Amino acid sequence: TDNTVDRAGGKDQKDELRSLADARFTKADNINQVNPMTWIGKGMLNLAMNKMDQARFFFEQLTLKQCGEILPALIGMAAMKFMEKEYRDAQELYARAMAKFPVESGAATRVGFGMACYKLGQIDRAKAAFRRAHDMDPEN
Repeated sequence: TDNTVDRAGGKDQKDELRSLADARFTKADNINQVNPMTWIGKGMLNLAMNKMDQARFFFEQLTLKQCGEILPALIGMAAMKFMEKEYRDAQELYARAMAKFPVESGAATRVGFGMACYKLGQIDRAKAAFRRAHDMDPEN
């Protein structure tokens, strides 16, 4: 049926774009192997492909250990912990990101924090986080 074709075409396009992104990150690595933004990009790409061990390596083993607590690595690790159903760890990482980068962390980090709170049964905290996210970015 038409939906099956659309989904298959979408999957092929996603795979093609992921391969292209991976090739670009490899090229960037060849230029500069110690660029944290390349590590974070590779971490996000691996996270999107559900390759948790590789994502953890780029976020935790490279970026956080080499550069300290920078915002994209904290958020990447938090998202990874959430996907692994380690909600308390995700909540703590989102909280650290918000405490260290109160403005820069933005509304999306509050949504992640709220989702972790919800999964932990902290409904009032989740609602407060969602309200704060909405206050920060009503269009999100």
